[in-house]
Amino acid sequence: MQGIGLPVSWKRFTASLGLVALLAAADAARPDFARAAEADILTLSAEGGALPRYSVRRTGPQELTVTFDPKPGESVPATPGVGGGNLVSGVSPVPGGFRIRLKTSAFGYVNYPVKDKPQLQIQIFPDAVR
Repeated sequence: MQGIGLPVSWKRFTASLGLVALLAAADAARPDFARAAEADILTLSAEGGALPRYSVRRTGPQELTVTFDPKPGESVPATPGVGGGNLVSGVSPVPGGFRIRLKTSAFGYVNYPVKDKPQLQIQIFPDAVR
């Protein structure tokens, strides 16, 4: 590549592209966790094209439990890896789903399937009323 004025060798350039592609593929394969201004958002993707029937419920002062009831051929989304959330302190697997641990009991949440995708989105936000 030095022949066209770039200070990078062809070998280093292709190695960099390969690394970027590998990171993008690894990121696409994992459940997504994002922080919004004040909310934590978990997006869970089901493999196989269909989101199994699910339940999200508050099971303790500082926890939510997400469970799935898959039909034959449906797969349960993987337990998301979480770090650096405003409200979420961690996620751990439980039989049939996972438990979301929160840093406070003052939270609210909403959950809904993502339109036209086999995904479930859970938004957890501060709620001073609790």
